[in-house]
Amino acid sequence: MAQLAGVLREQGRNGEAIEASREVLARQPENAAAQCELGLCLEVARDLEGAERAFRGALRLDDGQSVASGQLGGILARSGRSEEAAGLFEKALATHPDVAPLHNNLATASVAGSCSNRAICPRRSRRSRSAFAASGSWNSARDSGTGGKFFL
Repeated sequence: MAQLAGVLREQGRNGEAIEASREVLARQPENAAAQCELGLCLEVARDLEGAERAFRGALRLDDGQSVASGQLGGILARSGRSEEAAGLFEKALATHPDVAPLHNNLATASVAGSCSNRAICPRRSRRSRSAFAASGSWNSARDSGTGGKFFL
């Protein structure tokens, strides 16, 4: 049923996907995958507070939920909580080191969290430099023209 929720979400039937995820969680509250899927559905529905709660719930159930780490990191980064976001991107990268958007997100969150004036940020944190080295190119929002967007 949790997989069905993912299929429904991908088909643009997000309301049904949210219902399916909640049905699974009503029967299996310890199902981290269903909790993560609920977070994805709520994020699509632009219920970012609900998505944040769902992703945190997934991580409480299974600390290795890299999708939940990455998505929660994106929500936090967009809301200005860059330091916590960077930690979540690092956590996701520990299990998925080849995912380029995670490197970009880590670098962007690190720069945002280390600079008081984001428009002219002259320095890069140690964390963002290591993300730069790992990704092979500096791709911060400031340098790449992404307008501060995080990717996932």
